[in-house]
Amino acid sequence: MPDLFEGTCQDNAREFRLALQGAAALKPLLDGVVPTMSPEDRQGHPVSCLSSADRAVLSRPFSTWLFDAQRLGLAYGTDGWLDDDLAFMSDWGFDLRDARAVTIWHGGQDWLVPPAHGAWLAAHIPGARYQTMDSEGHLSTILKAFERILDDLLNPPR
Repeated sequence: MPDLFEGTCQDNAREFRLALQGAAALKPLLDGVVPTMSPEDRQGHPVSCLSSADRAVLSRPFSTWLFDAQRLGLAYGTDGWLDDDLAFMSDWGFDLRDARAVTIWHGGQDWLVPPAHGAWLAAHIPGARYQTMDSEGHLSTILKAFERILDDLLNPPR
């Protein structure tokens, strides 16, 4: 397994290191982040973890939608975010070798989930396809390959 934090932006690495320590260690960080999230706060977490490719797609309509979605998702607190982070860092209850029909889409400029992580997953899931877009980031990959990703979901590898 690759180093979980190599290539990850500092804010994400701090968040996931706290997740490894448990909910009590992580919750104060997440609760402190929520008030700083706004379209105007381009330096706030998690925007500080976005590569130039990702920041380039933060046009006004998209960034407004993204921050509105975050605000709605966190309207009742950070418990869902906390649960996600703890789940990311826990045993998922199945062996990766049992997964089927998997395609991993990844941006080569992703600072949230470094490309080495996607490549490692693809190498450990039998038959997995690894689709990389070297000049894209975490958000820009989704935006620029949206139709291809949907096509892939509708016609998965067998």
